[in-house]
Amino acid sequence: MNLKRILLCDDHLDVRESVKLLIEIEFNVEIIEASNGKEAIDILSQDPQFDLIISDVHMPVKTGIDVLNCNVRSVKIPQILLSGSVDETKELVPENLDIIKYQFLNKPWDPNKLLNTISEFLELENAA
Repeated sequence: MNLKRILLCDDHLDVRESVKLLIEIEFNVEIIEASNGKEAIDILSQDPQFDLIISDVHMPVKTGIDVLNCNVRSVKIPQILLSGSVDETKELVPENLDIIKYQFLNKPWDPNKLLNTISEFLELENAA
């Protein structure tokens, strides 16, 4: 069985590490990290074989919305967007989002809600 692959994008190393640890405790998946939206877009352009993208919304260089726009235009991978201001962020999303599965989660995120959303998007059962 092939491992599900997740692209995890956040400009804060501590956030990436905590999300990665949480996911790896619960699921048997491969996680590739990006430290900003540009890096995530570059990774997706070279290797679009991901099953899920988890990204912060507010990052330097390129934002999570930029990653979402790239995702909608090309690879169409389910995406979870983490934001401290979900209501404001929703106004920035592209209009044609009905072609991908996506979810906004508030920061600080609830670990159970994040894990449940990942499980739903990847159709996984917890490894624990």
